[in-house]
Parts: sequence; structure tokens; C-alpha cells
Amino acid sequence: MRPQARRALGIVLAGASLLLFSRIAGAQDGPVLRVADLITSTAGVATMVMQERGLPAKYSLRIDFVKFTNPALERAALLAGKLDVGQIDVGAAARLKSKETDVRVIYPALLAYHAIVVPKAGPIQAMKDLKGRRIGVFSTASAGTPIVTELLRQAGVNYAREVKQHVAPPAALPELIEGGQVDAVETWEPMVSQLLSTGRYRELFNFRQWYRERTGHDLLYVGVIMRGEIVEKHPDLVRRFVRMYQEANRIAQDPASRAVERWAEARKITDPRWVALLGERVRAAIATTYTRAMVEQQKTYLDLLAATGQIEAVPPGLYFLEAAP
Repeated sequence: MRPQARRALGIVLAGASLLLFSRIAGAQDGPVLRVADLITSTAGVATMVMQERGLPAKYSLRIDFVKFTNPALERAALLAGKLDVGQIDVGAAARLKSKETDVRVIYPALLAYHAIVVPKAGPIQAMKDLKGRRIGVFSTASAGTPIVTELLRQAGVNYAREVKQHVAPPAALPELIEGGQVDAVETWEPMVSQLLSTGRYRELFNFRQWYRERTGHDLLYVGVIMRGEIVEKHPDLVRRFVRMYQEANRIAQDPASRAVERWAEARKITDPRWVALLGERVRAAIATTYTRAMVEQQKTYLDLLAATGQIEAVPPGLYFLEAAP
């Protein structure tokens, strides 16, 4: 090869290498994402899968997983700007956004799977029987509060004044009802399956079933929430993050992966009846699609939030669909 040709080839190869490097570097552009890993919630199954399978590297994402055991602290961190991504109930996200904290629901984590649980042999047979009773709740402004408030209103019961709400950490609620300190609990997984697997309790009210009967659709309960600043400045990063989350949810939804069971083992949940029921209920609630139709189906719930005073109005721009696969 002549010297001139070698020089020309060298220039071409150098340019190609530079282009390749710039594409790789471009895929890594963007901030390190501070992502909540709520290890006590079954929303944490997805973040567990991400870390086990090395999914952030696969999608060229730099992630700092921040562990939480209390969802209230996760919400506080989002509000304070100390987290970029959280997995919180859509009601809480709507309240954050209505308080001028710019957050967006970029993907669904879990569909509604919470319930009001009561003893089978107890006196509470219908919602109206909660009047004058004690109910254990994680918060007086939980995702289920507007629905329970409306149902009790229809039954002639004022939830705030005529039902005694006992606030306790989610993991403590089964112990409270087992010990007779409350008459009912409003909770989610893994606590619901913990109680039902004993055979001594039943669902008084199932939120998913009620929403389906009322609207014909599922209620998006836990959303993947991202700070609006990142959504606006790094759209490609958001798209890669959503694709990663979708893959994690698909893996978790596959019984062969035993992701839910391994999450349960890490939480020291060993009762086989509890683990089996937990796997069944959580896999049924995992979401793997995000569409405009799904968002439009949430209007009934958001209207209830506004009607019960949890938000002044439905905040515009809460749901972000542009990154949906």
C-alpha cells in the first residue's frame, strides 16, 4: 500500500473510532440516578432483579440504589430532592405534584393489590360494620384512603370521625390484628397474603376487584416516579430506564424466575403457604405495559383523590408516556 493510501486509511479508521467512542460515551451521558430500593415492599422485587441481572449496565445506566425500609421516608426523600426515582403510590405522587414538586409517573410498577382484611369469625361482615371499629393503617392519607372514604360514605359512615384509625408501620399491621389491638387492617403485600395464608382471615374489600367492577379496568397503584427535571433534560436516559424496568418486571412476572420467592426468602418469609400465595398475588399485579388507555382509566381514582380533599385538583402532566416502550 502506498504511503498516501496508508495515511488516508489511518484517517478513516481514526474517524470511525472517534465516532464509535462518541456513540458509546453518548449512551452513558446523563446523571447518576439515585433510585429508591424499598426492600420491605414487593415493588422491591423489580429493583432486586435489576441488581441481580446487571440490567443498569445492559442499558448503559449509572444507578445508585438507595435502600429504604419505610415508604414514608422514601416519599420524604423525593420531596426533598434527595432521590431521582422512587416507587410510590400514585396518590402520593399526585399529592407531591400538586405541591409543586415536579414528578412524573414514567411507568407502572404494580397494579392495585391491597385489601381490607378482617377475621373470618369477627363481627365485621360489610363495610358499614367498620363504624365504631379500629382499623390499622399505614397512613391516614394512603392510596386506599379516598376509596375507603367514598365506600364508607355510601354506607352512611364518616371514615374520619366514626372509624378509629390506628397508624402503624406496614409490617406491624398483621401483629396488631393478630393481637386484637385493631379489628381490621388496610394493607398490601406481603401483609395481605401473610394474614390470608393462616386461614383465619378474609378480605372484606379488595381494591383491585372493586376498581375493575366500577371501571372495567385495573387501578395503577404503585408508579415509577421520576423527577421532572431529569425527564425534561435527559429523554434518552428516561427511555432506557423504562426499558430496563419493563425487562425487570417481565422477569419478575415469570414464575420460572422465582424472583418473588427469592425476595420473600431475603425477607425471611419461610411459611410455604404464605410464599405460594404471595407469589401468586404479586405476579398478578406486576405491570409490563404503559399506554394512554391505561392512564385514561385512572381518572376515576384521581377524581376520588380530589373529591376527598387529598389534592385540590388533578395535577396536569402527572403521567409521562413519551418513554413508554
